[in-house]
Amino acid sequence: MDTAISILDEKEGYLDKNGKLSIAAVCEYANYFSESLATVTSSGICGYIDTSGNMIIEPQFDEAGDFHEGFAYVEEGGKCGYIDTTGNMVIAPQP
Repeated sequence: MDTAISILDEKEGYLDKNGKLSIAAVCEYANYFSESLATVTSSGICGYIDTSGNMIIEPQFDEAGDFHEGFAYVEEGGKCGYIDTTGNMVIAPQP
């Protein structure tokens, strides 16, 4: 998927390869896609959207990283763990 991040009214969304808005600018922060999911931040909390803009993993993390080999780093309350692409915690948050 060819996308670029677009900033409108201090919100971030995505443009397609033709420069047309493909995913509405509704989040404070939008990262690039990795394994068909992108980290987005809403009200200071991180979650993940798919390439259609659907929220796949609801915002619930203080910090969240990109997916690599099916897993992503997340942080909750100062503790770090890993989730899978469905949002299931596979390594529980640890200090």
